[in-house]
Amino acid sequence: MSLEKAVPELKKAFYAQIQSLQTTSEPNTSSTLDLLTKEEIKELEALWVEWNVYKRKQGV
Repeated sequence: MSLEKAVPELKKAFYAQIQSLQTTSEPNTSSTLDLLTKEEIKELEALWVEWNVYKRKQGV
């Protein structure tokens, strides 16, 4: 898969991971993710995608 096609899939995977973390948290507790701004989440997304692209290039 080319990197151009992989990036949107990696972004989807990032948000799927965030959702799974939020749904597994205890009731009546707030997630640390709730404290992040949209900009901070976007920055985390970019770093997560970059890290995964690096891993793919390294064959990990």
